[in-house]
Amino acid sequence: MRRNLVISGINLVGMRSPFPGSPLVWRIGEAVLIELTGTCDPCSRMEEVLGAGGYNAMRGLGGMTARIVNGGEIRVGDAVSLVTDTV
Repeated sequence: MRRNLVISGINLVGMRSPFPGSPLVWRIGEAVLIELTGTCDPCSRMEEVLGAGGYNAMRGLGGMTARIVNGGEIRVGDAVSLVTDTV
């Protein structure tokens, strides 16, 4: 299983904009800005990696994909907040 970033205590699906063409940008720590772009649904490879039933076991647990708006360093415990000053 590969995860680039794990965030706990936040509903990731709720972090995605409900309005097409109006993305929500999120700050992680001091400099990192991301925009969630979609769900990361499991694929048939889950059967290969986890064995029989792997796909069904991971359904709804694949997380989200994101576009990096601004890169930087992330540390354990960094705050995650909605960016409201996008101008």
